[in-house]
Amino acid sequence: MKKIISIILIITTLFILGSCAAAGPENKNTSNETTSTKSEETTASEYKQPSVNYNNAPITIAAVDHLQSGTVVTWTVEAYSDAYAPEQNGDPINDALYFRNQRVEEELGVTIKTIPLGYLVTCGDNLKKLILAADAVIDIAFMSGSFISTFVGTDMVLDLKSIPNVDFSHSWWDQHCVKEFDLFGTMAIVTGDISLNSNFAQIIYFFNKQLANEFQLDNMYDLVRKGNWTIPKMMEMCRTVAHDVNGDGVMGVEDCFGLMTEMGHLPTSIISGGVRLTEKDNDGVPQIAVNTQRTADLVEMLVPFMRDKDINIYSSDYSGKYKNAFRELMVPMFIDNRSLFFNNQLLVGMEFRSMDGDFGILPAPKYDSAQENYYSNLSGYWATYIMAPTTNGNFEMTGHVLESMGYYSQQYVTPAYIDTTVMNKTLRDDESAEMMYIIFGNRYYDLGYMYNWGGILNLFYTLIDTKKVTFASEFAKIETKIQKEIDKTVEMLR
Repeated sequence: MKKIISIILIITTLFILGSCAAAGPENKNTSNETTSTKSEETTASEYKQPSVNYNNAPITIAAVDHLQSGTVVTWTVEAYSDAYAPEQNGDPINDALYFRNQRVEEELGVTIKTIPLGYLVTCGDNLKKLILAADAVIDIAFMSGSFISTFVGTDMVLDLKSIPNVDFSHSWWDQHCVKEFDLFGTMAIVTGDISLNSNFAQIIYFFNKQLANEFQLDNMYDLVRKGNWTIPKMMEMCRTVAHDVNGDGVMGVEDCFGLMTEMGHLPTSIISGGVRLTEKDNDGVPQIAVNTQRTADLVEMLVPFMRDKDINIYSSDYSGKYKNAFRELMVPMFIDNRSLFFNNQLLVGMEFRSMDGDFGILPAPKYDSAQENYYSNLSGYWATYIMAPTTNGNFEMTGHVLESMGYYSQQYVTPAYIDTTVMNKTLRDDESAEMMYIIFGNRYYDLGYMYNWGGILNLFYTLIDTKKVTFASEFAKIETKIQKEIDKTVEMLR
């Protein structure tokens, strides 16, 4: 029990402090007790209960909600909503969401009303229709990162910095996100403790300890600690482990593989390899930063490797054979100890709770050992961000609600998330908790990744799907389009 409590303290601290400036692996060894105490004191001094009472006025929040919408739940995490928890049911995360909402309502004298936006695939279109139709007043919206470019820079959303009574420098707002999405003094989206889905959306590497031990691989935690967990090292391990299990001479789904992955792995690996798609200059203007030799080298390294069917499982190769290749093929294979690595969102770990064998988690590998930090992306699809639609009817109340929800999410929801992940066997050792410190301490946001200007992300999807390594020539075809779309965004926001 002491071991578990220690893990929880470590991860609670990283959620609170991980929103500060990105820390490299060398900064991970802070005293748990001291840091935790300081974090609690800082948080307590940050939040001051406002002396307001809105007399049960409604605050309407739109969010992805599979259960309210009647959508079939595929993944365990889809049973939760960022905004909605109608009653206690004994589930730690659900009950934490319920208590958070209850506390906000009681403290501010508001009534939280929710509008379900359906499934992640359609939530952006559904919200857009609601805003344009103006049939419903929506004060706050949780929106999938996949649809952010639909709203930012339009007259459908407000500048969050224009809303009073909320301070985005507080620890429950992800400061990496605040810094990246502040454009010319305005900010249309933000995330932090308030978004449960953003915590689930962290992209990591799961690794199978049984296979690592069986093939006598290097201690992966030590590789991370020493800064030697790199893409070449990961590839080497995959080649070592992949083998024909059933002896038919052909690698198939009954055999053992190195890595299970998908098309989205290429751009996130480019970023974790130390490349920015775009970078703001001294005037805050986004500039194209992806056209480098390092990017070309990463593409030449990763594309042939990822598409090597003798070593890895690539999801699109099996999309016609399974309704959901991730859920029906990859998860069972990992549980059955037939893949060394599984590159996916942290949420997938919820599906491994019944797994007999042991597994751990790692940050995405670096380009090489000279790279200073490990960079950890959030899935654009799964992560959710706060927006304030122009249907918002009460700025002052919205600010108070956002601040209160952020704070009480940090107090209730994040610890419940940690409790569920740690206590229910998603994380199984101190080392994986330590890896989470590194992962969350180096969260990474990129405007180019979110806006997909000129199809900059689609470029990488095309390269991996067509098995091309000609980055420079393919980039040249869309460079002008990328710049035009950046200029258009800048013109709208400046």
